[in-house]
Amino acid sequence: MAAFTLLLILAGSAFASDRAQATSSTTESVIYNFTTTYSNPYASLTADANGNLYGTAFDGTTDPNGAIFELSPNAGGGWSEKALVIFNGRNGAYPYDQLVFDGQGNLYGTTAEGGNGPCFNGCGVVFELSPSTNGAWKYSILYSFQNGNDGASPLSILLDPSGNIYGVTGFTTGAGSNGTVYELERPKQSGESWTYKELFLFNGTNGFIPNSLAYSGGALYGTTSEGGSSNYTGTVFQLKPENNSWTYNLVYAFTGCADGGFPGYIGASGTPGVLYGTANGGQSTYGVIFKITANPDGTWTESVLYNFMGGTDGVYPGPLTITNSDQIFGTTNSGGDASACSFLYPYLGCGTVFEFVPSTATETVLHAFTGPPSDGGGPYSSGVTFGKGGKLYGTTYYGGNGQCSNGTEVVGCGVVYSVSP
Repeated sequence: MAAFTLLLILAGSAFASDRAQATSSTTESVIYNFTTTYSNPYASLTADANGNLYGTAFDGTTDPNGAIFELSPNAGGGWSEKALVIFNGRNGAYPYDQLVFDGQGNLYGTTAEGGNGPCFNGCGVVFELSPSTNGAWKYSILYSFQNGNDGASPLSILLDPSGNIYGVTGFTTGAGSNGTVYELERPKQSGESWTYKELFLFNGTNGFIPNSLAYSGGALYGTTSEGGSSNYTGTVFQLKPENNSWTYNLVYAFTGCADGGFPGYIGASGTPGVLYGTANGGQSTYGVIFKITANPDGTWTESVLYNFMGGTDGVYPGPLTITNSDQIFGTTNSGGDASACSFLYPYLGCGTVFEFVPSTATETVLHAFTGPPSDGGGPYSSGVTFGKGGKLYGTTYYGGNGQCSNGTEVVGCGVVYSVSP
């Protein structure tokens, strides 16, 4: 319902703006082009201390359930790519969110489907990748969802300082049909199983379809893409540990008007009581960057820091990379160069990489994608990650020289790119 409503809003608001300008000193390069084997990366990358990049491909032609890949910088320049895991349904299908490292170098992630659950193609899994000798990785399923109170279709996850996993599940037909928040408690001894704990089940009024999580000050914060008590256009919520349980607090219910609606991301700023996020809607309907601030009386205030205008500054902001209290980097799904990516709705461009300064409410476009065959298009849920050489790295779902088609034209299989800010 949210997607349909959003299409109606956009249809009546097709105008452009030239508020943001690309910086001439910024350099963008495509460092890897996906092929039809596995393709269409949907999530942000994760970097290690050696400059290697880890990510997921959502689907593919040869390997239609997706894959986990590694990109390693070569000594003489360029990058080497290899598949770490090929998903086959039984071990998971359709990886959707960013991989997360723990302190021991293990990687964790989720797949939206697959596993041994009773859903048509499995209900999704949480997995672990552990490094072993000769560059090999051991793949293990930590939990396979069963579409009960545990929900299905796991999305965003994070690790707390003790290495426990927290995550959310999306819309299902089971008992947790409105979405859930869960914990996987790390085992005390090596070789023991992780312990699943149900933290919260949404009922629609308090939120519907949670899609992001942040950890700040010992509490969990998240967004739901729909639900809430105000126009059913999404919420920000808090889960706080109290007396061996978790207490739910509604932080903010979006109205879908000037404040934004259908939020997709929230992140901690490093400053206690301050979080930043992105949502659709806003004054121009093309999305907003918002701020949540804790008040002394225990309430919260939501404020819109930036309204995207639907032109060169971008359309529909995605995840944010918050480097400090006054420097944020991110991507937009569309917008930028309106002459490119005519296959990408709302036909206003291939997307952008941007920098935002909260203190001055200034958005600067670092790169506007131009699409296939030489550039990416459609970052979707992929933000940017700092990696080798202080560059920003990210993925786009479309673009590049791969021969993937949308049924009428070649749109590319997606790329990995770097930007020098």
